[in-house]
Amino acid sequence: MRTLRFYVPLDLSEGGVIQAPDSTARHISQVLRLRVEDEIILFNGNDIEYSAQIVEIKKKSVLLKILDSKAVSKESEAKIHLIQAISKGDRMDWVIQKSVELGVSSIQPVTSKRNNVKLSSDRLAKKILHWQGIVASACEQCGRNTLPDIYPVLDLSSAIENLPIQHSTNRIILNPQSSKKLQSAEFKENSFSLAVGPEGGFDENEIAYLERMGFESYNLGSRILRTETAAISAIALLQALHGDL
Repeated sequence: MRTLRFYVPLDLSEGGVIQAPDSTARHISQVLRLRVEDEIILFNGNDIEYSAQIVEIKKKSVLLKILDSKAVSKESEAKIHLIQAISKGDRMDWVIQKSVELGVSSIQPVTSKRNNVKLSSDRLAKKILHWQGIVASACEQCGRNTLPDIYPVLDLSSAIENLPIQHSTNRIILNPQSSKKLQSAEFKENSFSLAVGPEGGFDENEIAYLERMGFESYNLGSRILRTETAAISAIALLQALHGDL
């Protein structure tokens, strides 16, 4: 049976006793119905796993004792910064979840001209919290002990101007009109910025802007993929060619 893993944004140290966050406590006691003396794995994003034992379960709280710790890194050699245009419905949630499982390093949600999603500032703030929860849950599931960064939503040009320096080497746009296949490209380093448009793709002006900013257009084959399929396919391909798949 696989040991259950939980992300807890707390300071953890061997021998210490902590109170589980409310959502984790509910999951442990009410959903999974674990018992005192059951053991679980905790992580807080610092690439370390902590073995913990349940020492007390009350109606609204769970106490956990940290037994030991060890450094366990599941991070890929390929460092992929995903620049993803926001899509409607649960497609964005799906892209975030699967990209984290595939080892993406960071995610920058962006707005673009063909976005069908219009959100107020309050709703955007709630979306970021929701997406951060998806990131944590995906790390719990896939065994990662470092949480990828997910940045506040920006327009496309602001996102490119604020591109993390560590992902400035290989700049890629998924563009079905390109004659170059991503799987045939040669890259000198394992650091990538991957720009994926919304339903309908980036428009011509956005593609021209990205190319002026050093991005190269590539396609993923003869078929037109939906935005979420394209993003996950490209990440998986880069990981297979330059990472750990």
